[in-house]
Amino acid sequence: MNIKLLEKNTEGKIKEISAHQQSSNEIFFINDAQIFPQKGEIKLGEQLHSVEPKVMEVLLVLCRQLNNVVTPEHIFEQVWPRSIYNPSSIRRCIAILRKCLQDDSKSLIKTHPKRGYILQAQVTPPPSPAEATPTHSDVLPPFSTKSKTGRTMLVSALSLLLLSAVALALFFPPPTKTTFDSPNVWQVSHFRPLTASNDNETYARYIDGNQHIVFIRHSDDGPSQLWLKSLQTNAEQLLLSSKDSILFFEVKPKAGIESKPNNQTEILIAIKTSKGVEFSNLIFNKKYKLDQSDVLFSVPEITGISAFYSDTKHIYFLGKVAGKTSLYSGSIENGTVEQLLTSHDNFTPYRISRSLDKKGIAVLGFNAQHTSQIWHLSIPDRSFTLFASLDQNWYFIDTNPNFNAYLLSDGKSLFQLNASAHLLPITFENYAFLHFPGFSPDGQKLIYTQATFKGDIGWHNIRSAESAFWTDANAHSWQGTLSQDGNKLAYISNKNGHSQMFVKDLNTGVDHLVYANQEQYLALSKPVWSPKGDKLASARNDRVFIVSLETNKINHLDTLVGQPEAWHQDRNALFIRDSNGKSPKWFTFDVKNKTQTSQYFPDKHVGVLTNLGQSMSIYQGELYDDEGQILWRAPNDGRITQHFSADAGLYFIVIDNTRSSRTVWYFAFETQTADLIIELTDKGMDISDFRQDLMVFSTFESETDIMTLSIK
Repeated sequence: MNIKLLEKNTEGKIKEISAHQQSSNEIFFINDAQIFPQKGEIKLGEQLHSVEPKVMEVLLVLCRQLNNVVTPEHIFEQVWPRSIYNPSSIRRCIAILRKCLQDDSKSLIKTHPKRGYILQAQVTPPPSPAEATPTHSDVLPPFSTKSKTGRTMLVSALSLLLLSAVALALFFPPPTKTTFDSPNVWQVSHFRPLTASNDNETYARYIDGNQHIVFIRHSDDGPSQLWLKSLQTNAEQLLLSSKDSILFFEVKPKAGIESKPNNQTEILIAIKTSKGVEFSNLIFNKKYKLDQSDVLFSVPEITGISAFYSDTKHIYFLGKVAGKTSLYSGSIENGTVEQLLTSHDNFTPYRISRSLDKKGIAVLGFNAQHTSQIWHLSIPDRSFTLFASLDQNWYFIDTNPNFNAYLLSDGKSLFQLNASAHLLPITFENYAFLHFPGFSPDGQKLIYTQATFKGDIGWHNIRSAESAFWTDANAHSWQGTLSQDGNKLAYISNKNGHSQMFVKDLNTGVDHLVYANQEQYLALSKPVWSPKGDKLASARNDRVFIVSLETNKINHLDTLVGQPEAWHQDRNALFIRDSNGKSPKWFTFDVKNKTQTSQYFPDKHVGVLTNLGQSMSIYQGELYDDEGQILWRAPNDGRITQHFSADAGLYFIVIDNTRSSRTVWYFAFETQTADLIIELTDKGMDISDFRQDLMVFSTFESETDIMTLSIK
């Protein structure tokens, strides 16, 4: 969703505003680096970097105060004039600038602790103030697809968790979007980081009014823990440590007449065990020492759940069983579990919250056109009514307990959805990934998890064991795939602040932005090359599009819901997987004739279309032909988690359940046999493509912390 900032001018009319910080149209130099403010580019030697507008504006602020210390507060006021002060936004921009300017020693942009930053360089000519802000477009200059001869090299990437779901095929008018200057829109202030450890804090909620929070902390090799933190003293107290993963928790609401003493606190908790998901009730005394722990119920067949909520008698949660998401109610009193709603071809839920009337459940999900919708499920009569249709983005949701409105977040921005289904963008500047927002009991505080991701793409020769990286940025790059000739790498990266598609020429090392994703959709699927290497297919939030690399024209095929998995060589047809609904579906799309043909595979099987056009399927650890005959079975009851098509066979990633290891196998069509290629010892390596002996992979690092904001 691309929300423009608006303000009232002196005549009372609404107009779009440019960034407060004045930018320069003129090209200038910082030492040997050439700066293109209007295009948002920094060139140093043969390296050309594209940076987002805010990064360029931070650089211009430093240039205008050349050889002088500039405080973070001044930088923030100039670049983010309408936002709450957040030093992490400045630190991120400085890190990107140092990367682009090759300032590894931090001698060009120096940090003065507790004072600010100073640019010590020769700037010629100095930038003159002028109102101009770098802009981006999804239509970019043509990129030649004619490749030079040279050594074939491969690069890899991590698959970003892509959101899939399906919802009711009803047309409903989207909610009205109101500008932020409406007097009814929440204002946020007092940004405050609450955690800053080397561990990952993944989920937090207020407890005991606004005085304490409870949060989940995970370490790489240690236990999963539940912690209490005082917001007055910053003191932390360990509440629970578990060898199994703590997923979510909820502070149990108290009834009008509570049987437990008033000085006791109950926390409902969900833990992922080897047998499924287990829900328990933890009872703490007034000093928050655990007095009692009772298992309420366990759901063995569930592989994952959403954040849940409860009333005094039931826990409501979304659970996934065999790839199908359903809404459940679990009794706190007797442990019975009831299914309230299940996904189908017209609706797939992915988040829940309390309904505004507090008598039911707000169910957020995708309809058949992959549009997010909010439905209200009444608990007393089980009626299901549509409240609002949004857009193709994926959202978090929470209900303000004292204001009649929902809070939504698409991972970047915050929105208020009021009782009239008006969607109100909240002024909030954020570069990290925001998830699991939640209100304090009085509705005046907001707590959420802020995550930053980093990762690079590389190649590994499975024969010689040689490896190298092809991307090196202070960002997250993933989903790398190679062209047929092996000379170009297509990949997804958020180095400009949101997901975009790039193509790297592996002979020259030059990157080209080929899909700018101007609307900043959260998820772009793995790029799929056309047989000739002149086009790329992908999907933004499960809406298919094709990029022509020769003209850079974008063909948005919004009627196609799913993610392209292959491009058939002879038929010029895309093989697309639609994971929305109660079970995945596959179909082919003839790119020339614009026709769509369903592909049928056995229930619970994963469809496979080889480069030669053969139809196969995978079920757990077995490969089947199109007649249902088993062609190969993974040893040791292994499970096939990924497959990649090659000209003469298939590559498989297999998880060995007996040793918890990952191995790579190659199945040859001619001999109908499979050979073990390599064992993957690095758990952080994600595989995205194979080309002959080269395996494309990506690394992944995340850092998560807990933040709060005030709401009024």
